[in-house]
Amino acid sequence: MRTNFNFLVFTVAFIAVAMSSCSKDEKQFNLNDNTKVSVTVQIRDYQTGNVIAGAVIKDEKGVTIATSDEKGMAICTKKAVDRFIYTVEAAGYASIWNEIFGEDRIISMPKLDAKLRGIATYTDKSGNLSVVPSGTDIIIKLSNYYVQGEYTAKTGAEGIFEFADLPYGANCAFPPITIGNDKYKLTDGYGIAGITGSVSIYYSLVFDELPFIITSFPSKVAPTGDIVIKFTRPVDTEYDFISAYYPDYYSGSSAAFSKSWSSDKKTVTLTPDSDMPWGKFSTWNGIMTYEKVKVKIEVVTPVNNATGGWESIYKEFSVQIVE
Repeated sequence: MRTNFNFLVFTVAFIAVAMSSCSKDEKQFNLNDNTKVSVTVQIRDYQTGNVIAGAVIKDEKGVTIATSDEKGMAICTKKAVDRFIYTVEAAGYASIWNEIFGEDRIISMPKLDAKLRGIATYTDKSGNLSVVPSGTDIIIKLSNYYVQGEYTAKTGAEGIFEFADLPYGANCAFPPITIGNDKYKLTDGYGIAGITGSVSIYYSLVFDELPFIITSFPSKVAPTGDIVIKFTRPVDTEYDFISAYYPDYYSGSSAAFSKSWSSDKKTVTLTPDSDMPWGKFSTWNGIMTYEKVKVKIEVVTPVNNATGGWESIYKEFSVQIVE
């Protein structure tokens, strides 16, 4: 009887181990699905619609995976479970990036042959309206999916500037500039490369005096952990705005959280929602994991100058996510 009992125990244990192994192997297989899918793309000129031969397509690691043929066609292969972030390069065209979710598509590329001209003015600390001094760096940032998204040109006499070799049709925004020791932000002005005629842009002074200084916040946080931010003085919470988002290849995905202020208004605690902890963002095609979360704190404060008014100012920082 003892021998039979031991044999029975051994048999049950063996079956349990085998079943456990199968379950693990099946789970591992699902997580590492190596099924490949092919996506056909055609590269065309943004303005003319003509096909572009010899355009190079690279994956997110910079590895060339395809080159367009004489018909502008290229075939890209990826794992079915993977996102496919790619860049496209072609001589004489702006390099662009985008994402393919699995469908065949047409990729349009703008030529680097557009200009944007204009005159820049600003209002100084004393309230005087003048042209931006000669030699000042004027910066433009391009929206959409351009690999090189920022360009710089210097003003000439009478505040005149000109950008050349821009992507045709690109929307151009003007970030803050520096004149002397002061920073000025754009108050009015906009342009589209190669389409807009001469533009007039106007800058106003940025006041760097912050109503608070962040004294501490965690450099790392667990997915379900709190982000605690302390200030050197009370914050007017009636006008506070705190946002958090996951920076990715797009403009960013918002994070879901609640905030609570201390009674002295010097400390705020950000607690992620249970359904969407830090570093996790639900999308239609599954769960994407991000390595960090960005927090932006914005307040509205009175402007201390002759014209008065209100100024929106902010601080922004990143917190690394750790398990």
